[in-house]
Amino acid sequence: MTTEPTPHQTTPMIRDTDNSLLDLSYLWCAVVHSSKLIGSLVIVCSMIAVILALLLPKQWEAYTTLRMGRLPLEKDEYKLIEDPAQTVERIKLNEFKEMIISDLNVPTTDKNYNKRTGLITKSLKGSVIPNTDFINLSIRGLNQQDALKALHTTVNEIKAAHAAISNPLKIRVEQELKATTENLASNSIELATLKNKIEPSNVYKTVAGFSQTIVAIKLLTDTEKNHQSLKNQQIISTARLAAFDEQATKQVSAITVSKNPVFPKLNIFLLIGALFGLLTGVLVAIFKYEDPADKKA
Repeated sequence: MTTEPTPHQTTPMIRDTDNSLLDLSYLWCAVVHSSKLIGSLVIVCSMIAVILALLLPKQWEAYTTLRMGRLPLEKDEYKLIEDPAQTVERIKLNEFKEMIISDLNVPTTDKNYNKRTGLITKSLKGSVIPNTDFINLSIRGLNQQDALKALHTTVNEIKAAHAAISNPLKIRVEQELKATTENLASNSIELATLKNKIEPSNVYKTVAGFSQTIVAIKLLTDTEKNHQSLKNQQIISTARLAAFDEQATKQVSAITVSKNPVFPKLNIFLLIGALFGLLTGVLVAIFKYEDPADKKA
């Protein structure tokens, strides 16, 4: 058996609906009544927005992508010089930004010095490309040349920072290669001397004793093995040293500068101005509007 709702249960719902309809009707009447005012405010605010867009300093943006460098370890293994996320955090440091400004050699007498340097430090951004060793970099300038130069300087600073991290290991590999090369030169002289003392028939020239001939041949064999081992080590060290440059942090795309200013954008300013004017006009219309029914009352 179903029970029908009592009157006191349905009345609030009907009243709420009626109130909503009345509110919407009141709002619509207010807007229609002040449509000229609202239209005027939309036009005025749009014009102000356009003027602001034309007067504000224009900004161009430069962007590129970097691949993080790797350290060549032993046995053909590699390790990232720096995690991409750490590099992104690095460029946020004030010390890093100050180095960029210093490298740019912006004259302090330039009337736009504060605008140029402030824009560079505030706009410098980096983001990690997910699941890769790449980061995207972007920076802004008051003109295309400023943006290009600023980003180029930023890339060089990152490369220099990564080179400083890898330098101790690179120096150690250079020292290992130098020592190997010196040992190989010494071994080559020793090997040549031994070969000159042994005839093709494996007879030791200086002493005809059989035992000493055997010793000489064994010494020659050991020296040749050592010589080959040193050559292999030299090849490995040379390849590893070359890998420092091959696996260094590099740009994977050329620096690109926007053809048109990225700020201020006229269409966006115009849209914001129109919306602001519309909202202001509606609010003014609501406060100014008087319901005719209220006047009669």
